[in-house]
Amino acid sequence: MVLLGGFLMVMMGGLISWAFNAYRGANEASSRFNGTPQQFRMIVGLMALVFIFGVAAAVVGLWQLIFGRRNLVLMWIVLGLGAVLVIAGIVVTNAL
Repeated sequence: MVLLGGFLMVMMGGLISWAFNAYRGANEASSRFNGTPQQFRMIVGLMALVFIFGVAAAVVGLWQLIFGRRNLVLMWIVLGLGAVLVIAGIVVTNAL
């Protein structure tokens, strides 16, 4: 879980950075964002949720490494974040 969470954080952080550069037009002409500001906020918001999910997964993994057992509170938080992520993905997909 630590590796998966770290992977999600690194990849989503890079994508969010790339998206902001594309939105500002700082990249090449082929990587310009042509959507509305609302669409940009929805897409970056969804990527931020995945980043937060990665942070939570890394925290749960560290807990398991340190104490050798699961923490039910943290597990329910991660499951709740996963549900929010699925719902947000459906909302963003339907809105775009």
